[in-house]
Amino acid sequence: MKIRGKIVNLDLDYISHKPKLTIQLDNQMLVGYDEIKDLEDLDITIEKHKEKRSKDANAYCWKLCQEIANKLGSTKEEVYQEAIHSKGPFEIVPVKDKAVDKFISAWSKNGLGWIAEVFSDSKLEGFTNVITYYGSSSFDTKEMSYLLDYLVQEAKNLGIQTLADLELENMIKAYGIE
Repeated sequence: MKIRGKIVNLDLDYISHKPKLTIQLDNQMLVGYDEIKDLEDLDITIEKHKEKRSKDANAYCWKLCQEIANKLGSTKEEVYQEAIHSKGPFEIVPVKDKAVDKFISAWSKNGLGWIAEVFSDSKLEGFTNVITYYGSSSFDTKEMSYLLDYLVQEAKNLGIQTLADLELENMIKAYGIE
């Protein structure tokens, strides 16, 4: 069961002396409450809410990638990966020298935009710095905006017609949270 809400209070239970968390639900009926109300032990995960990605923004991203690829004689996948490489968020992580190839292989299995490559020697002996890029499936609104802006500029440079700025801005706003 997945529900949306916010934490409103954290108290100490007077009898058990354990913390008690109060959550307010966002205008939702708690469907399935009767099935869980008498359970004594639950696994509960709390994470920041993130709106689902706008299908329009994602579809436009891939449309631009295809049109750019057609002009360049490339593939939409190569254009997408280049865009991720140029504008996507990244982390540099030290990885044990003997595990670098396995780490890069495992990272890239997350998806097409999940790119990892050797960046530099680490100051930690026996480690190599690996730069890891995140695929757009993990992007927030700001990150998706950077990616689409990059692709729009590339398309314009190649003479490809793009959406008007206002249409693009509205599409990005529908993408999710800032």
